[in-house]
Amino acid sequence: MNLKNKNSKKYFTLILLLLLFVCQPASSFAQADSLVRKVPHDLAFKFTDGIYLNFDQVKNNKPISKARIVTNANKNSLDYFERLLENDFIYLYDDLGVELKLPVKQVWGFCNKSVIYIHWNSEFNRLPVMGVLSHFVANKTTIQSSQNNYNAYRYSQYYMPNTSSTYEMKQYVLNFENGEIMEFNYKTVEVLLMKDEELYAKFMGISRKQKKKLKYMYLREFNKKHPLYIPVYTY
Repeated sequence: MNLKNKNSKKYFTLILLLLLFVCQPASSFAQADSLVRKVPHDLAFKFTDGIYLNFDQVKNNKPISKARIVTNANKNSLDYFERLLENDFIYLYDDLGVELKLPVKQVWGFCNKSVIYIHWNSEFNRLPVMGVLSHFVANKTTIQSSQNNYNAYRYSQYYMPNTSSTYEMKQYVLNFENGEIMEFNYKTVEVLLMKDEELYAKFMGISRKQKKKLKYMYLREFNKKHPLYIPVYTY
């Protein structure tokens, strides 16, 4: 009888330990989730410094930190990221501690002193206006080819058309909901404002001339009504 009771107690203890083991991962995940909260972006918000390999890292405020970047450059220098990204490749450690070599052209951007820079048109451009609809300016390069002497030399293997490059400042908008980048013009604003019936109706009710003039004001108004929420992490 006593032996039977002892076996029952052992069985009960084994079941209890098994339940605790099964429930442990769920408890751990719940605790990890509690360390993340989203706050509205404002002028006082501080983004985490580092390199972004993709837009998800921007949206989640989870860049590659300086500690994971392999370089001899001074990491305390004000122009650290600019100098680092002047090279063709960067070297960094992944989550498993494996060193990776990545082309700089694949880098989405970086954050320095809480200021985000986006890699666009082969340059890193500052995002001065942050919001659900973020605004920035970048150079756009256009390559033009001259065909003036083509007829005279079209049969010559030595013919080389003249080419020239022109640079033009363009305005862009980054949609923080999906990472899409579009040229900033009144047609783009018409599409983006469709998510707010009131603002969309007002914008569509004014002339094309007024749309061109007031498009930036409507972008700011949209951001004001629809705050951008960014994750912050507490450890």
